[in-house]
Amino acid sequence: GHRPHRHQREADDVEFAGIYSNPPIRSGKGVLHGLMTRWLPRLAPEGRAYLVVHKHLGSDSFADWLNAQGWPTTRLTSVQGYRILEVGCSSSEAPHSSA
Repeated sequence: GHRPHRHQREADDVEFAGIYSNPPIRSGKGVLHGLMTRWLPRLAPEGRAYLVVHKHLGSDSFADWLNAQGWPTTRLTSVQGYRILEVGCSSSEAPHSSA
C-alpha cells in the first residue's frame, strides 16, 4: 500500500507563527472555508495570518465569516481595492464549522 511521506504524517502537528496568503476566493466558499478551517487552527497562540483579498471578491463578508468562526479578524489596510486582513488565533471555546 501507499505509505505517506514523513512530512505528510506529521503535518497535523505543525504550528505556525505566521501564515501569509492570497486565498483562492474564486474556488468557492466550500473550498475556501475548508482551507481556512484546516490551516488557521495551526496558528501558534501569538501567531497571525495575513490574507490579501479583493474587495469585489467578498473580502468584507469573508472577514465577517472568519470572525463568526472565532478567529479575530481585522482589516489592516486597503490598497487599490485589495484588503489586507489580519487573523489571530482563535479562542479554544469557539466552534469551527465550514458553514
